[in-house]
Amino acid sequence: MSNDTSDEDISFFRQFIDYLKWIPVLMATGILIWATVIYMISISQRTEGIIKIIFVTIFVTIFFMIYWSYLRVICARSTEIPEEFKLSPPIHKELAEAKNMKQCHEILKEFSKNLPIKCMNLNGSVRYCEKCKQVKPDRCHHCSSCKTCILKMDHHCPWINNCVSFANYKFFFLFLTYLVIGCIYVICTTFSEGYTLWKTGELHGTSFQIVSLFFMAVLLGFSTITLLVYHCYLLVKNETTIESMRKPVFRSDFNIKSYDIGFKQNFCEVFGNNPWLWCLPIFTTRGEGIDFPVEYFKSEEIPLV
Repeated sequence: MSNDTSDEDISFFRQFIDYLKWIPVLMATGILIWATVIYMISISQRTEGIIKIIFVTIFVTIFFMIYWSYLRVICARSTEIPEEFKLSPPIHKELAEAKNMKQCHEILKEFSKNLPIKCMNLNGSVRYCEKCKQVKPDRCHHCSSCKTCILKMDHHCPWINNCVSFANYKFFFLFLTYLVIGCIYVICTTFSEGYTLWKTGELHGTSFQIVSLFFMAVLLGFSTITLLVYHCYLLVKNETTIESMRKPVFRSDFNIKSYDIGFKQNFCEVFGNNPWLWCLPIFTTRGEGIDFPVEYFKSEEIPLV
């Protein structure tokens, strides 16, 4: 009886923690809604005629793309890993009964010999997730927050309560891009109020909210553009955040150099082949997140050791 109660308490606590993880998402959404309302009210008060129509049209277009991209990056969940990567009960039992690590490595090596994997652990063993009981596809990692293995995992982001991964990297990149554009636009169109406060320390009848919006756009824009520049570098190099910190280890018999297959192909691997859809948060990423094209060493570049 006491054990059942304890299990219920643990389950309730974990569920409560899961709910708390949505707080950053609600905060970010609230900031976006606040910025939208304040800007629309400000524009209505400060402009009129064709100028108002132009300002409102540009703002609505940019922020619509921000909302759309943010919604997609939150809602897109990692694709299910194919069944052939998951250990069957007999294989898992055999692995559990192995006498030493060498025997475990041999079992996993035999199991994965026909799987499309090119990466391995530093010690040469097969990349295996004990929690999910499956061999990890290339560029896949287990996320402790999502409690599952994530295909082409980049990082877990608390502001979306989700992993940035194969399923939503394009949406994440577009969200950063449109957010930077939105911040620049807000800064440019509210600069006079912000400059007045900076020089005089007085608002002179200017709405406090629009000045707050100006300085928030400056701070948010600076931090976001830094992150965007970093992810531009990752996109060009065809790396994830994890891979930039810890380079993948390829099987020596494949003579693989990296996932960097050239700027154009790297870009199209994330954004797809249709240029008309590159700017839209619609899934166009190549492949299924399991097998990735690679750059091989040229004959003169193959290491001797």
